[in-house]
Amino acid sequence: MPGSRWLIACMVLIVGLDGCASAAATPTPQPGGALTVLAAASLQAPFAELKRAFQASHPRTTLTLAFDASSTLRAQIEQGAPADLLVSADVASPARLASEGLTAGPPVTFARDTLAIVVPAGNPARISSPIDLAVPNLRIVVAAATVPLGMYTQLLLERLAKQPGYPPGYAARIVANVASREENAATVLARIELGEADAAIMYASQARIAGARLTVIGLPAGVRVTASYAAVVLKASRSGPAANDFLAWLRTPIAGAILARFGLTPP
Repeated sequence: MPGSRWLIACMVLIVGLDGCASAAATPTPQPGGALTVLAAASLQAPFAELKRAFQASHPRTTLTLAFDASSTLRAQIEQGAPADLLVSADVASPARLASEGLTAGPPVTFARDTLAIVVPAGNPARISSPIDLAVPNLRIVVAAATVPLGMYTQLLLERLAKQPGYPPGYAARIVANVASREENAATVLARIELGEADAAIMYASQARIAGARLTVIGLPAGVRVTASYAAVVLKASRSGPAANDFLAWLRTPIAGAILARFGLTPP
């Protein structure tokens, strides 16, 4: 009888240990759900790749992406547009939503970009320097002043105007040559790729993606303009845990490597 009791005790112990091992091996379920992400127009190419990578490692979550100017997307959210996250080409737009009580937390900066002056392949206007943009009768495409790219463009022109050797009224001369003010970064890129302008000012990452279709004009030292990309989870999100998971994932090395391939740098 004592031997039988010892055998039964051992069997119970083994079964208990096996159950503990099984419980330890069971992974914690990942958050899931359908996420709607409103993102800056300049992020279309990198976010298509980010979507594939995120969904591959988070099969319980599906992403729907919509792109436009960050300020336009912010206004849509303020008017009640359903979404889970805003991914903006500036910090100001998500910060404004946070100040209005429309976010579930503060904005998180996840990448940076710079500005570039570009010309179409072949450079028909023979532009070799930013100073050439002041030559009368050129056609220059820029973003509207109300969107982040337009604001960064104004800052770049102000810095260029202070460079030694640049003519008086440089910024005003550029403005006189502006043929179109586009509603977002994607349409700036489209106009210059179609040859509808002699030059354009856009994000450097866009120029990198365009490759041989565009030529980048070098900028003088000291005029560099940095654009910050920030994301925020919205208070109205119906998939808060999944939205927070995606926001955190944007700061991972995997996401960073994808962004780097498109010319974006860490914050």
